[in-house]
Amino acid sequence: MIGQQRKQLAALGHATDLVKLGLAGNLRTFSFLTSDGTEKTGAEVDYNGQHAGYADQPDENVNYVDAHDNETLYDLSVFKLPVGTSMADRVRMNTLELATATLSQSPSFWHAGTELLRSKSLDRNSYDSGDWFNRIDWTGQESTFGSGLPMAADNEGKWAIMTPLLSDPALKPQASDITAAEGSALDLLRVRSEVGLLRLGSAGAIEKKVTFPNGGTDAAAGVIVMQIDDTVGADIDPELDGALVVFNASPEAVTQTVVDLAGREFALTPAQANGSDAVVKTTTWNAESGTVSVPARTVAVLVDAQDEQGEPGGPGESGGDQAKLSLSDLKVEQGGTVTVTVSGLDAGEQLAATLHSDPLVIAGIPAADAQGMVRFAVHVPADFGIGLHTLVVTTDTRAPLRATLTVVAAGDLATTGGSFPWGFWVTIALLLLVGGAISVRRRRQVVTTA
Repeated sequence: MIGQQRKQLAALGHATDLVKLGLAGNLRTFSFLTSDGTEKTGAEVDYNGQHAGYADQPDENVNYVDAHDNETLYDLSVFKLPVGTSMADRVRMNTLELATATLSQSPSFWHAGTELLRSKSLDRNSYDSGDWFNRIDWTGQESTFGSGLPMAADNEGKWAIMTPLLSDPALKPQASDITAAEGSALDLLRVRSEVGLLRLGSAGAIEKKVTFPNGGTDAAAGVIVMQIDDTVGADIDPELDGALVVFNASPEAVTQTVVDLAGREFALTPAQANGSDAVVKTTTWNAESGTVSVPARTVAVLVDAQDEQGEPGGPGESGGDQAKLSLSDLKVEQGGTVTVTVSGLDAGEQLAATLHSDPLVIAGIPAADAQGMVRFAVHVPADFGIGLHTLVVTTDTRAPLRATLTVVAAGDLATTGGSFPWGFWVTIALLLLVGGAISVRRRRQVVTTA
């Protein structure tokens, strides 16, 4: 019995490590203290015999907790939570599970209706199940859970388990439950929008600023503490010195002390402090000891507002000067060239650039000159996809710069006269990535600049 419990705790610890790595963008070089007490990089963490961390940058993967295939998030919870779990706790777990993707450093997506506790009546593969099992009530008035046993193809082996679950009225959400789930889910989107530190945008910034305190062999089961410290390195968020995110999946309230944060003034981010969930508002922070208390089945996001008189950034660093990205043209033909200029950098600062979404990695970019400027050419291959593309420029310490570029067929601009004299420079202010699993790997093309 004791041996079995140890195996279960070890499995839970490893699963927690995978969630932490996903929150940090699934970076292969991100290093953290894992559940077995050893420091590992993402590439050293195992995922079914593969490297769990493989990305060089956080936007190379997309995080999710449910998708069009397999069971919906709510249905998975029906299978995995104890049958006696209250509907209120099921709603809270739905929010917490969504948060592991939504509050990650990578972009994320939500399965249609997941914020409404969408159910396909436990169907594992609804591709051929028709509208009856795939329908969604967008008004949120009626759950589709319990619509009948799903088709035999991928489900018959579990019919004996499914039958009592689908017939249990306590497992069918009511309109009030759906409303609560949607409200908390939308609060998560507001959190991601208002807390820029959740979108650092580059591997260098994540590796400097993101940590997971209180990990290792003594970590509380079902609890993740994620710290994003903007007092380390260059100042990325002009409004915040830090963010503290606590995921408490356990059925009891937890208290975590982060000694290094003693003396700092954290408080719930406004989206939660003014949000729809009354429970998360009972989260407390003790500045003297650096202790946070979070209710059961809750994700809490606390922020440390930046002192207007402070001096963010380390010695010799930029302190947040705004960089700018300019393109010589907004349209380019297949086989053509567009010139890119980045200004407002530090002398000697090095850039990386990728034209998405094929993607096309731009090689040979020089370092910034003494005036903090870099200019390079992007040669678009003759077979590059026609349509709207995004150029993403990153550094180790800044949030990414982005600009859109339209690629047209060879000869189109000559034929139409370009449709507009695009010869002026379009300046695009510094943008933060909006988006934290699809783990998508793509072959990258590499071109060399002039």
